[in-house]
Amino acid sequence: MPRSVRILPILLILFAFAVRAEDAAPDLKEVRAFAEKLQADLIGGKLAEFDGAFDLDALTARVLKQYPQPDAYSQDFTKGFKQLFQLGRQIAGQLGAPSGFKLMKVRAEGGEARATFRFITGSGALDYHDYVIKGAAGSLKVQDLYMWSKGEYFSGTLMRVMFPNLFAVKKKEKPLGDDEKALELRYEAAKAFRQLVVKGDYAAALAFYDAMPADQKKLKSEMVLRVAAAEQAGDEPLKKAMAEFEAAYPADPTFDLATLDTYLKRKDWDAVHKSLDRLAAFAGPDAYLDFLHANTCIVAGKFADAQAAAEKSIAAEPALQDPYLSLITVTLKGKDFNATAQALARFEKQFGKIEADITKLDDYAEFLKSPAYAGWKKTHDELKSDAPK
Repeated sequence: MPRSVRILPILLILFAFAVRAEDAAPDLKEVRAFAEKLQADLIGGKLAEFDGAFDLDALTARVLKQYPQPDAYSQDFTKGFKQLFQLGRQIAGQLGAPSGFKLMKVRAEGGEARATFRFITGSGALDYHDYVIKGAAGSLKVQDLYMWSKGEYFSGTLMRVMFPNLFAVKKKEKPLGDDEKALELRYEAAKAFRQLVVKGDYAAALAFYDAMPADQKKLKSEMVLRVAAAEQAGDEPLKKAMAEFEAAYPADPTFDLATLDTYLKRKDWDAVHKSLDRLAAFAGPDAYLDFLHANTCIVAGKFADAQAAAEKSIAAEPALQDPYLSLITVTLKGKDFNATAQALARFEKQFGKIEADITKLDDYAEFLKSPAYAGWKKTHDELKSDAPK
């Protein structure tokens, strides 16, 4: 079996990326058009065209920038990576609704441009990805990708996953050099840390983190995992992990994404809203963040604020389904059943007939007894199942 196959078993299911400023940044109008095509290709299922927008030579150069020196093993990686690259399929497979992949903004940064996309998975997890774009006019390419929730570039993820596999193959044939041994230890430690978190051995994971070299502990990707482990280990470890993360990376969206669920679970509604506001400042105004504001207000019992946030989300992005559902929930909880009927009608006008049998859902029990239900049901029953816009 070729070395390239042996060292690339799981690389392409991960994505996340470090950049270098040089030359003039591309024209932002051209970058926006390029990014809009990326979005259209992914949503439209043109995944080969989406993958074709990546400069794989530049990406593999970023992956191998820490590799001690070019050799047959790094060449095998480069060859195999190019043959197996199907990032579009991986992203599309994790995407929920088409509206989950949406261009938010473009900007210049040094000698390159960034296109920020919202990414919502099928499970509802929120992330933002920065596509690093360079190239001459008319020939732009994506050179790397940064996942905010991980605090890591795709090239960095590939380094972390690929190097141990590459070295494992290499040292069967020849001894590793000192630089290679140092890299092997670093990336094996990162692997072991992640395995402890995935296994749920949180105390051991935190102890492992504490024993890491200072420079590795400071990596955002490691601090994200530390917060995830600390959340299960008690208040004091969590407070410490969050405080050190925020001190190391103040005003950083990775911190807000890493801690958002923590604030929600602890019912710290003010902290949730502040995190969402900071994310909006980083990503640009986002209707999905308004939806999250609405849901937070619902669980906090602030129904008027929830309704206002849901309406704001719908006005900004009518094709986003979630805020319509929030609006329905708000009206049910507030027992404003005329408004419930109106919210259900708005949903069906935008997305088509609701196929779920609401007569079997506890949340609708009181609505079903109201005159408003009879009026809505008549209109609902007249809709065809293939009515979505």
